[in-house]
Amino acid sequence: MTRFAGERKLKSSSALRAIGLLALLSAGPAAAQESASAAGEDATAPVADLAPTGQNECVRGASCLVDVTIENRGEASFDGAAGIRGSFDPAVKVESARADNRSLKCRVTDDNVYECAGSALKVKPGEASYIQVVVDIPSDFAAKEIAHSQEILWSEATTGDGNAENDMQVSTIAVIDPAMLPAVDLALAADEEQKNCVAGAECSLVFNVTNNGPADFDGTIEVEAVADQALVEFTGASPSDWACLGAGSRFVCTWKRVGIEAEVTKLLTLNLMTGSMALGDLETCAEVSRNTPGHVADIQRALNEAGFDAGPVDGVAGRRTRAAISAYQEANGLAVTGEIGTALLRQLLGIAKLEDMDPDNDRTCLTVDIVAPAE
Repeated sequence: MTRFAGERKLKSSSALRAIGLLALLSAGPAAAQESASAAGEDATAPVADLAPTGQNECVRGASCLVDVTIENRGEASFDGAAGIRGSFDPAVKVESARADNRSLKCRVTDDNVYECAGSALKVKPGEASYIQVVVDIPSDFAAKEIAHSQEILWSEATTGDGNAENDMQVSTIAVIDPAMLPAVDLALAADEEQKNCVAGAECSLVFNVTNNGPADFDGTIEVEAVADQALVEFTGASPSDWACLGAGSRFVCTWKRVGIEAEVTKLLTLNLMTGSMALGDLETCAEVSRNTPGHVADIQRALNEAGFDAGPVDGVAGRRTRAAISAYQEANGLAVTGEIGTALLRQLLGIAKLEDMDPDNDRTCLTVDIVAPAE
């Protein structure tokens, strides 16, 4: 089992060179080949350089999603054992930590500490592995700021990337009151130009997500769409910034870490396949929501009480929890995604989405006529 030592400190340039050489010998063939000349005097070959980043703004009295990244700022790919440790001061409870890179395994090691580590982490130059950490900010939390410390972890075999200066960083999270949330009105509208779809063929439906302001929006957008015919099936969406999950006539599309300036519109094109017998009106209704909170432990507790085995109530959305979420979604007529979304929170916990300035324009429906193919 790989052990990580994240508190190693470099005190001299000679130690830095020695550790860089040790990393060359231990990080594996790929990293060794790319870093071969980094320890020499004429270091001209490109090398990988991992560094953490993270920043956020959290609302007092709510769960907060903190985005963390492990960036490769070097000129070569990284392939080896590495990870990240983060902590919050003043201490706030870490509910869960989850990485989008399957090689990173995340866990909560203390109330305010999380770790994500992997023995075969791969990060290309200029790219990053993303981690989402959910923390709980109590309503009586007195501090106005939280120091979020992040440190790259190296295994005892992979002692570093040769540049320890950016292996650690401290970012500041501003804690704001709910009343200080930016005034944002996200509106969803259907493009009415398309009138017909052909039975037995692919059909595209276009929706517009507009930030009516007055403030700029920075966060996550979720659009849930439902078609009223069983003989149609969603097959995908564009542009590629939207990540969509679902089955049959139900679909949930998410755009993470999106920034929309006031009066700017983002397009969402939903692609669906119509059955050969799917004739008549097809109505597709969609609803937009923003920044769904985590509440992983609450979800696990509620799923267990409802008879869906989510495992221990540990605040970590692992495979068992996701399987329980999928089973609950299927049993209750929700889009089966295995993820915590607005519809799940509303139905399971009774938690509404974050307030929008004008909720009346969050939902829209588009009706098209499915016609028989031309002979």
